[in-house]
Amino acid sequence: MKKIFILLILLVLFLSACTKANLDSGTNSQSTSGESEMNKNNSSLSVSSKQEIAEKYVEILSRASRKKNSDIITKSYTEEHIFEKDFLYQFYNPVNGYNPTMSMLEQHFGFKIECLRKLDEENYYCIYKTKENGFFYCFFSKVGSEFMIYNSCYSKETLTKADFKNLKLGDSIESVTKIDSAFLAIYNFYTKKEYPLPYSLHLLKDGLLIIEYENNNIKKIDFNADFTYSKNVIKYNYKILKDDYPQ
Repeated sequence: MKKIFILLILLVLFLSACTKANLDSGTNSQSTSGESEMNKNNSSLSVSSKQEIAEKYVEILSRASRKKNSDIITKSYTEEHIFEKDFLYQFYNPVNGYNPTMSMLEQHFGFKIECLRKLDEENYYCIYKTKENGFFYCFFSKVGSEFMIYNSCYSKETLTKADFKNLKLGDSIESVTKIDSAFLAIYNFYTKKEYPLPYSLHLLKDGLLIIEYENNNIKKIDFNADFTYSKNVIKYNYKILKDDYPQ
């Protein structure tokens, strides 16, 4: 009788272990199946998102043309309306984690892209006209599937490197505003907001001039005849069509 009792206990324990194993197997199978389905959905969502982004740019990029800007720009903005968007006057840096895209500029900030220029498959720029007779340029570079704004320039007159030949290190920032009226407009606006300007970009007929400041005095002057500037390990291209300079 004692042996039979022990055998019954062993049988119960064996059946219990088998039942648990089957339950665990079913749970793991369901979990694996669920994870597989989730990954599948995420993959589909990722593909779908990329398709939506690509489709979003088809119409905007199709506007790129070589027509005279005066023939296609119908709207103008005040300088204040443009300058109050601080992100437009900052170098793009992936580390910052945020920079508006070409589509956001239009859809979220209300700046309709009328005059779009294509430099190559990766780089574009657009032009906005101000009521103060200036041209505001936004430059875009392709990052992944998006076209990010990497910086901007504002011009009210066509200048050359020779116009800045008398500047020297240590000169005040005001000495630059006396040469470039477009920078004067930017400086006046940022001064009212009590924002320091660490640098200024001057899109010239013969190259790109970059002036850095410290305590409102010139700390460094760079001139690049190829219209590029390197910062944050990124090379920025500021070349525009010769007919897109202010007349």
